Amino acid sequence: MDFTVTLISLITLLALTIPGYILRKFNIVRREMIKELSIILLYVSQPFLLVASFQKVKYETQIMINMGYLMLFTLVCVLIVSAISLTIFSKNFKTNYGNRLLTFASICGNYGFFGIPVLEILFPNTPEVIIYSTSCLLVLNLFSWTLGAYLVSSDKKYISLKKVIINPTVIAVLIAIPLFVTETKMPAQMLKICEYIGNITTPLSMLVLGMRFSEVHFKDIFVNWKNYIAIIIKLLVSPLIMYGLLQIPLPITETARMSLLILMGMPPAIICLTTVECFGREDIKDELARQASTVVIVGTILSTLTIPLITLLP
Repeated sequence: MDFTVTLISLITLLALTIPGYILRKFNIVRREMIKELSIILLYVSQPFLLVASFQKVKYETQIMINMGYLMLFTLVCVLIVSAISLTIFSKNFKTNYGNRLLTFASICGNYGFFGIPVLEILFPNTPEVIIYSTSCLLVLNLFSWTLGAYLVSSDKKYISLKKVIINPTVIAVLIAIPLFVTETKMPAQMLKICEYIGNITTPLSMLVLGMRFSEVHFKDIFVNWKNYIAIIIKLLVSPLIMYGLLQIPLPITETARMSLLILMGMPPAIICLTTVECFGREDIKDELARQASTVVIVGTILSTLTIPLITLLP
């Protein structure tokens, strides 16, 4: 991939956040709208996009092989990064919720709300890359509802294996894969509906991200230098580990390989902030939410520089 073309594409994508930033910065929309639009993304547009993407691709055994390897390698990479992060942020780990949050942020990437738009813009007219993103999304679901919930809350009661299995992404995949493998096509009008709804994922994701940008105070960017350690782990260490793993000879296509490498370079996931809002301790929730927002936003901005660098890896 060409560095300059990739950089311009990502800057263009990030420019889509400007309307959301303006709407929220000038209080034209309520803060609650961020959560409401995120729910639409998570429960409606993204699942429809996944189903539509499977429907657009002709079934090949190779695609399922790619998905299997991508899921396995994502899991291995995340486990390695988890060990590194837990070691780096281990000081006073039981009581230092900031370090616990940064461990979570360095592990889980924004494979859905940012990863899918990035893949769509870097691989136009290649719907199978969205299929490959499901491999990372499934691993993200596993970690966010188990390790992530525990790290933020320090309470095992919030670990939910049920939500690992029953969530919009898994349900969409469970619908899409049988249709894909059996080469069963939806009626044309039903597929058109899936496409219409799925197509709002990228602009809506960027709109929500822009609203998130408005929540970060400029001074917060420079308050905690440890935030940048988590961001570096997520943006550079994680893809480099994956690059090393991908040197193992594998029967996967180059498109699948590049998709996975790029996805591993995604910034910290917005679910880090959502998890804090849902499970964080009341006495420190606001402080943790500000830190989570800062890590996600700064990581997203910096990723426009690191992702083009990742694409240069041979």
